[in-house]
Amino acid sequence: MNPKTLIIAAIAIIIIIFGGIMLTQNSTAPSENVTAYDIPLKSADFNYFEIKTPENSSFTLKNAFNETSKGMVYWKNTGAYSKEVEGIIIDKNLTDQLIHQNMNLLTNDSDTKVYESNGAYQIVKTQNDTDIILIGTDLHVLNEMITSAKIKDTKNITSPKPVDETPVEKVVDKVKKTKNTTAPKKTVKKVETTTEKKVESKKPKVETTTEKKVETTTDKKVESAKATTGQIYIGGGIFKTGSSFDAKTNAKIYIDGGNPGESVIIKIKYYRDGNSLNKGNLVTKKIGNDGYIDINSADSYKYYPDKAYIELYDLNGKLQSTQTVTLNPDSSTQYF
Repeated sequence: MNPKTLIIAAIAIIIIIFGGIMLTQNSTAPSENVTAYDIPLKSADFNYFEIKTPENSSFTLKNAFNETSKGMVYWKNTGAYSKEVEGIIIDKNLTDQLIHQNMNLLTNDSDTKVYESNGAYQIVKTQNDTDIILIGTDLHVLNEMITSAKIKDTKNITSPKPVDETPVEKVVDKVKKTKNTTAPKKTVKKVETTTEKKVESKKPKVETTTEKKVETTTDKKVESAKATTGQIYIGGGIFKTGSSFDAKTNAKIYIDGGNPGESVIIKIKYYRDGNSLNKGNLVTKKIGNDGYIDINSADSYKYYPDKAYIELYDLNGKLQSTQTVTLNPDSSTQYF
């Protein structure tokens, strides 16, 4: 499996978590998938675009990602016909990574592509530099919707500020460099599809940190922070582990129910093959203007993590939300 395939599989996590599209339906030919009844559609405005959606459907914003050269916004249907039309994504330069790896291309018109797998569909419509992706099981309705879609202003899908990027050195290159030499301690952070034996017996490196651990609400860090009001949730996010040996794991977590400027306490434990990679300190973080908090691991890890366990607390130390995220053990950007 090449690195591009790994990246596509990793980023498809957002479809698994927010769209529920791990395709458990029986396989159905496109010509047989037209519904026996008509689902009434109504016009809806999503700011970035206009589109007709099923009556009594309700699309909730679940994830937004802005970066210099790419970005995406995802809405999940939590109302009527949520199986027929599961979600809508608008993106720039991310479509190839958002199409599930099991999807097969059915049709490829001038501006529209239809993908199918086991009775579930993803339809992509391209206008200029922007794509709209519809996800669902009713091809007839999805086709009606995509035909009605009109892109409006999408300049806010990308951020004008550059972001810090992980060194571009690829893991496969790192494997080549270490060939026929005595491998340093950290060379186990590499693509697991290589023929070199994976080091399993050595104990993973334990995280150390100089960041103050938040234990009680009397800490100065907590006292100076603005507390959230009401219930807060983990609303999705992004993980990225750099390929260089000293690269850390970065997490961007969307705080649903929180407001920019408010602070929360978060704890992230990383694992590989059932072994803990870090202690998982409690850290206070302020919510950014985009609704996310940004947190780097205190140390680089010997292994790429394959699981992250997140605990979200309010400033009083009350547990608000938890989530376990399965990760691919590689350097790709992964969404959930």
